[in-house]
Amino acid sequence: MINKTKSLLVVMSFGLFLNSCTDKPDQLEDPVSKMMSLNYNEQEIPCEYVLEQAPEPLINMINSSDPVEEKLNIYLYLIAKSVSKYSCTVDFQTVFNTIKFNRYAGGADGPAEDEAMISELIDYDGNFEAILMDEFSDAGLDWGTAESDFKWEGYDYSPSIWLENKVYADWEQPELIGVGTDLEYSKEFVGDFVPAFYNECEEQNEPTEMVLGKVDLENPMDTNATVESICITNPILIVQLSWDSNIATKSLSDALDTNWLGKNKDTLIPLTSPPGCTNGIVYDMLRFNPGCQRFERGKYSEARIAIWDIPVGHGNPTLYQSVYRSRKENLKTYHKNESCKSFAMSSGISQPTLKEVQIGDDLGTLERNVYIISFEYDWYASWRGWSFPVDQGIYPKLGMKRKGSHEHYQIAVIKPSDWCEDRVKYFQSPHHALHIWSHN
Repeated sequence: MINKTKSLLVVMSFGLFLNSCTDKPDQLEDPVSKMMSLNYNEQEIPCEYVLEQAPEPLINMINSSDPVEEKLNIYLYLIAKSVSKYSCTVDFQTVFNTIKFNRYAGGADGPAEDEAMISELIDYDGNFEAILMDEFSDAGLDWGTAESDFKWEGYDYSPSIWLENKVYADWEQPELIGVGTDLEYSKEFVGDFVPAFYNECEEQNEPTEMVLGKVDLENPMDTNATVESICITNPILIVQLSWDSNIATKSLSDALDTNWLGKNKDTLIPLTSPPGCTNGIVYDMLRFNPGCQRFERGKYSEARIAIWDIPVGHGNPTLYQSVYRSRKENLKTYHKNESCKSFAMSSGISQPTLKEVQIGDDLGTLERNVYIISFEYDWYASWRGWSFPVDQGIYPKLGMKRKGSHEHYQIAVIKPSDWCEDRVKYFQSPHHALHIWSHN
């Protein structure tokens, strides 16, 4: 057994050994934006969590209407439980730091997050593989079969474990091992909750089953509800659906047909532009519809948009890419009963227009090509980059945090030469409707 420092904190009537920060950081900017800044103040990264004992066995809480997703949830659950048990037998900080890698360097491509492939952990220590195989066997499954079965909606995955609270993690405290899937839980109004394991390394190293949520104080799901949150300094390590360590960016066209860019899947309203029309230079998002297909298992969905743009005819696109990063805006938090609704963005989006994409240009032009993806945001997933086809010699890249690679609502490409002023473009690919208005 590995002895670690433990301090007692009562969390929602359940005694759990954690360490609480006395000074909570300012909630000024989301953690990905902070971590992508080369000059960020680490203590400003939000550290707000809710941690409680699971009200029922976690295996009963990870069910899904999608049989493939439910199968993958079970795999992730068993891997996470195995990691929790294994952490009682070794100095897990040393093991993790030995095999970890950073998919991105912390610059333009994305934040330098610590991640380790489960396959690397197996290769590093046969004792972990033995624990893993036993867990799968006890569940009536075979790890050898499951290992090649991480496929979902046209995408292949490799499970990994990543350090979610890198800035605050105190490895003298026992690890919390999370499962990268959300749960339907009574306190979802503060954000997604995931299964988690806390291990006091007693009674054959059986962990305690927990639920863990991360609170977004800046954009709460329900402004009328409050909940006590804490800064957790125990290392939070989440087992997730991931990519091989040598893959930094995937192409968005990998699992979509060749027309995904929009030529056949979006509509200019009206269909026929007037002769000699004036091209629009400013674009407002007028309406968002997530479609009737939901990606969340819980009651609420957090939709965001990721945006990347490049000036048309810019003389040095390579330099531009090296200093420019994709950015995100909160789009809409909606209840599962609203999944088929259409939302007017004039009141529902924190920044209701895309004007800042077009105006205030520091590179000397107003005309830009803009790439947008609306997607299901998951705090428990690591940052992963996606690329579009080449534009002016470089690949437009967007970074998103989401459980599944298919969990996006619309892909929108704005090329000013394509649009007339005072026209609305309707994007229905890949799922349903997004309306963007072009004007001067």
